[in-house]
Amino acid sequence: MSDFGWLLKVAGLAWVGCSLCTGRAVDHAPRPKAMEGGMKGLEPMEGFQVVMARQAAEKGDPRAQFTLGWCHATGQGAPRDDAQAAAWYGKAAAQGLPEAQFNLGLMLLLGTGIPRNDEQAVAWFRKAASQGLAPAQYHLGLCFNLGRGVEKDLAQADEHLQKAAEQGYALAQYLHAANCLDGKGRAKDLPRGADFSRRAAEQGVVKGQWQWGVCLSEGIGVPRDEVEGVRWIQKAAAQGDLAAMVSLGLAHGLGRGVAKDSLEALAWFRKAADLGDASARYHLGMCHSNGLGVPVDDREAVRWFTASAEQGDARAQAALGSAYHAGRGVPKDDAESFLWTWRAAEQGHPLGSFHLGLAYEYGWGVPVNESSATWWYRKAAELGEARAQFNLALRLELGKGVRRDLAQAVDFYRKSAEQGLAVAQLNLGVCLSTGRGVPRDPAEATSWYQKAAAQGVPDAWFNLGLIHVSGARPTWKPRQAEPLFRKAALHGLARAQVALGNLYAEGLLGAKNLVEAHAWFSLGAAQPGESQVRAQRFLDKAARRMSADQVAKARRRMEQLRAEMAALQAEAARHPAAS
Repeated sequence: MSDFGWLLKVAGLAWVGCSLCTGRAVDHAPRPKAMEGGMKGLEPMEGFQVVMARQAAEKGDPRAQFTLGWCHATGQGAPRDDAQAAAWYGKAAAQGLPEAQFNLGLMLLLGTGIPRNDEQAVAWFRKAASQGLAPAQYHLGLCFNLGRGVEKDLAQADEHLQKAAEQGYALAQYLHAANCLDGKGRAKDLPRGADFSRRAAEQGVVKGQWQWGVCLSEGIGVPRDEVEGVRWIQKAAAQGDLAAMVSLGLAHGLGRGVAKDSLEALAWFRKAADLGDASARYHLGMCHSNGLGVPVDDREAVRWFTASAEQGDARAQAALGSAYHAGRGVPKDDAESFLWTWRAAEQGHPLGSFHLGLAYEYGWGVPVNESSATWWYRKAAELGEARAQFNLALRLELGKGVRRDLAQAVDFYRKSAEQGLAVAQLNLGVCLSTGRGVPRDPAEATSWYQKAAAQGVPDAWFNLGLIHVSGARPTWKPRQAEPLFRKAALHGLARAQVALGNLYAEGLLGAKNLVEAHAWFSLGAAQPGESQVRAQRFLDKAARRMSADQVAKARRRMEQLRAEMAALQAEAARHPAAS
């Protein structure tokens, strides 16, 4: 997975395993429900033992007070009575017994047997945590994470979770690991995050097993081992963890750690989706949209995107916005598209923010607003969306919807180019070649042109060709320029068609060839744009020097070239990645 937003969902886990401390030992603190053996309490007590405990408790013995509180809390050896339990825990807690302090804090936090009071709960957790009680450290960390009874403070939260984790407290190990992986409340530390994920996983924390599996599958903080990663993810999925089911579906869909199997991927997505998982519903929508394991069905895709989007999944909201804009699976509705795109963007989804910029630029479901378009492009660009980085750079270069700033434009072209966006690589090359917003650097410009050309950008082939016929004429290398111009010209670039015609008309490739020149000039003159007038001028000049027979040959040659261009376009349509 490409980010860690999935890691720490404390609110849903906050009080998992919140059993009372038994007082037997710190190790008998709250445990994940899936842990083998579960919670162990005090040994069953006979009536005379409870009587003796009560007598000792009434004389002020804190251990006896704690034991009596536990008897009332559990109904073992005494009538179940939460108010009595809280009262006896309170007496023992006031004498400094950490297990009693923790249990009293938990009852205050949950409002069990005593009015709920988050601030007092935190105070008791602090006292118990300061004595090294791991469950108290864990719950104190959760309180800081959620802002319950104390001002929210992620750094303090992780500090307490770390203390509990280092004592071997499994749930704390999972959450501390998530903080390390996500950089939440602390600096990112991927090796430490992976290590504590492993510790939690080995203790049976289901979420920890999933998290450790993801670390192994993605090589996060540990050497990549997709097979072992899937093995841990399968453990979690078998215990009903929805995120693990989705991860297992992705593993089967991509063939990572297991054999590629679209049907198996679909089965896991559907299982998690039927249990209400928003992410699984989004992936089911993608399967139906792209025909993975099922025939392409845009209406079914929209049904799943809608279910996921209504649960708040930003990816699904962005996908639904795109569906309404394109009219895929639903009637085209730019107003509805804008609404869902806005929801995705408001959650900080990069693609949603980019699409919102497009909506404001082109007036899709909202009046055109250049400054708003720029604002959303910038937000998406800062989130790493390469196309938004390019669009923002173009606006900064042209001063469209923002003050012109060539240096900043180059910075965003570079960010987009480094992510592999071909048009950004081309424009960065132009800036470096001409010294626009950056010191002139022909060598680096050539490097970026080559990267864009490798992705099939005609302008990049043309610019590489120009390098060979620029500067003092004696240094020209027209034979090296010719194949580059030809590639660009056959892909329909009018400037390249004119340049290629000039090479033939001027005899720069050997003897003058007016027939070939006329054919290329004719192609350039047929295209509207800045090169049309120039091409027509050269065409007229060449025609005046040609016989009627030569002109007829040139026209036949032009038709041959058009057929070549059509074949290239058809091939590009069949293999878009290669074009």
